[in-house]
Amino acid sequence: MNIVGEKITLRAIERGDSEIMYKWSNDPGITKMLGGWHFS
Repeated sequence: MNIVGEKITLRAIERGDSEIMYKWSNDPGITKMLGGWHFS
């Protein structure tokens, strides 16, 4: 199930997302905005 908005679409995490999630989890600018939460 996807949730579609005017600017974004939210969907479940898929196996192919692992590379970008790894990059995001190692990006200090992103992790700072998440309040210390990280992808695991």
